[in-house]
Amino acid sequence: MRNTLIAFFALIFFTACSISNPNQNSITSKEELIKASQNGDLNAMKELKEHYKFPETKEGLYYFDKWYKNIDKKNNPQEITKVAKIYDEYADMFINGNQKAHELFKLAASLGDNGANIELIKSYLKVYKREEAKALEDKIIDSLSEEQMQELYLFYSKNYFSRQTENIEKIMKEKSFELPVEAVLTKIRRSSYRKSEEKKVNELIKSILDKKNSEDIYKVANLFYKKYRFKKAIPLYEKVLELNPKDEKALLELSAIYTRGNYREKLKKNIDKAQVYLEKAAKLGNEEATSSLLKNYSSKKEYISKYITLKEKLQNSKDGQLTLAKFYKSKREYVKAYNTFEELAENGNHEAILELATYKTFRYRFDPETHIRTKKWQDYIYNSKNEALKQKYKEKISDPYVKRYFKEENKKYSKSKLDTNNILELRTIFGKNKYKNKELALEAIKKAVEFGDVKSTYSLIDFYKRDRDYKDFNKALELLKTLEKRGEKKATKKLADLYFKPPYGFKEYKDEEKAIKLYEKLAEQGNFQALRKLVDIYLCGRCEGNRKDHKKAKYYLEKLVPKGYSYDLANLGWVNQYGVGVKRDLQKAKELYEEAAKKGYKTAYYYLTWLYYQDEESPKDTMIRLDYKKALEYLKKGHAKKDYRATNLIGVFYEKGYGVKKDREAAVTLYKMAADYDMFAAHHLAQYYYDIKEYKKAEELYVKAEAKGHKAAIVKLGIMHEKGVLGKVDIEKALNYYAKAYKQYDDKVAAYNIGLIFHYGKGGTKKDKKEAKKWYEKAGTKKAKKQLKLLK
Repeated sequence: MRNTLIAFFALIFFTACSISNPNQNSITSKEELIKASQNGDLNAMKELKEHYKFPETKEGLYYFDKWYKNIDKKNNPQEITKVAKIYDEYADMFINGNQKAHELFKLAASLGDNGANIELIKSYLKVYKREEAKALEDKIIDSLSEEQMQELYLFYSKNYFSRQTENIEKIMKEKSFELPVEAVLTKIRRSSYRKSEEKKVNELIKSILDKKNSEDIYKVANLFYKKYRFKKAIPLYEKVLELNPKDEKALLELSAIYTRGNYREKLKKNIDKAQVYLEKAAKLGNEEATSSLLKNYSSKKEYISKYITLKEKLQNSKDGQLTLAKFYKSKREYVKAYNTFEELAENGNHEAILELATYKTFRYRFDPETHIRTKKWQDYIYNSKNEALKQKYKEKISDPYVKRYFKEENKKYSKSKLDTNNILELRTIFGKNKYKNKELALEAIKKAVEFGDVKSTYSLIDFYKRDRDYKDFNKALELLKTLEKRGEKKATKKLADLYFKPPYGFKEYKDEEKAIKLYEKLAEQGNFQALRKLVDIYLCGRCEGNRKDHKKAKYYLEKLVPKGYSYDLANLGWVNQYGVGVKRDLQKAKELYEEAAKKGYKTAYYYLTWLYYQDEESPKDTMIRLDYKKALEYLKKGHAKKDYRATNLIGVFYEKGYGVKKDREAAVTLYKMAADYDMFAAHHLAQYYYDIKEYKKAEELYVKAEAKGHKAAIVKLGIMHEKGVLGKVDIEKALNYYAKAYKQYDDKVAAYNIGLIFHYGKGGTKKDKKEAKKWYEKAGTKKAKKQLKLLK
């Protein structure tokens, strides 16, 4: 019987070894895979990534960049999608990496792989291209299978895209598709604490039990286990074991439940029952269960025979011996433990080698024999060609809690840190050392840059721009130019931004002409950010440099509009309504505003209003017709969407009686709603309080309106201080407000008021005809000209 058991455990051991250590000969060599990839084998490219992490190396980055051009319609679409995922994963390494990945996903989708569309949606959202993701989802949603819908739902849910999650759930319900188990678990988790939703929770649990999938039922059981809802978890675990008696996790967690008990649930401990589950898990070869049994059996005299039997079984396999060694160590039987580790290490067991090499030596209990043994295995790892073993060792000795015991070892490995040819490892070295060991960090990131890694180049640019010790703007600029020459669009945009608006202290680099040429270069390639920037430049009349050119703005807006953004539709509508130097087309403006409104741009309703309403400042020929009722109809739609400009203008309609009965109280109510958000509403409400002589409230609101950029509010504050309605005349404050209004907005009224103060010596100001003349001339109004005559 004993020999049979030994043979049985040996068979298990060698089978496990054959699974955990697959024959290396079954993996094709890197050289052969490179050769196959050169000939267009996409599967070889995938294997290079899986087995050799090839794209993370200098050689791999070069080849993958080269092979990208060879992927075409001749390839299998599913294979293209798999390779596209590699480009997507390493997008920040390549020149225009995201674009490369997106183009491959589009190619695979065009050849019939709908899975590529799902991956493209995910990739769009990772780089904040929400509109593109939404447009693609709308296009493919009806063609997705249940499994694909579940995949998309899980992605949205895990990444907190709540609106998209709700939308997909609604569509799945309409199609009678089931939600993924993870979604049901989330619903159970959220509702499990509410007694009022217990019925709903039970229905959700039943929906999972009915499928009789042990893995899914285990997930529900584990959810309740983690919440210490043991009575709810136990029947679920029992159902799992009924379906799959070999589920080790279920056995272990049931054992833990009966070992602990639960005071709140009045569930008593049951050590015998706990031990039964442990024994079942141990028979399945579970190390944790075996270790727990060893501890239990060794703690009581009545279990001694079981302890001896288990120990003998474990001694017959290498895995068992390792479990025993760990047990001896936990019992502080160090001689037994480390002798066993030594035997296993001699036979190549990595876990045992690591245990021996990471033995902590203390000054107050130094043992030369132990020290020699530890040093022996440390040297063994250092000289080993097994990179996985070395990596595990480095992770152990660099752990914050133990690294002080291995200073020399860490030092030894830090010297060889830069030996790696893995770009991600070089990035990590830079990230960990850029504050504490800048020389090492700089060396690592420079090496990654030499390999051609785009993200590392950006990191080095940022380092040269910000680091106190190594700040060198010229080096940063040269690196950015290098990326731009390589065709990196993001770098071209950054370079253009730098020329257009250099960082503080580098005004000498300002060159708007260069910047605009770079923006235009990108715009012709369809770059969204560059197109937007050019629109901003050519629409902004008050911006520095004043390059207002509505004709050019319209040209670039027409390139943006097909991308489907509501903001650009509204802007193009505005150019068609108000544009200078372009043919006005009010009907086209209306169509564009309405399309923008349909896409959710709430301000479009406010713009539509001005096609049927004008005030004294409105330019001529910008209105289809005067129609207060039509205008009010649009304003109410904007107000319902919480567009506070619309709310304010409805208030104006009530105050003036445009299309409605005059009602100032209704107007004031609307102004109050919008005053915190809209400068015009704040100004109108301030004027109301000024009229009823509540000057303090009026001042507060004028200040609020002024802070939001309302020029008339600044002048009004000046008038209040000049007249002394706030308690006393304060000419100095009045002059400051007037000067600010003129400086910021070229306000003629402010200039005229300053002229009057110096002309007549208001508030005790010394008369100064010369100063008064200067300000009257700046004002240039009829009143100012009249005062100029009086001065003479």
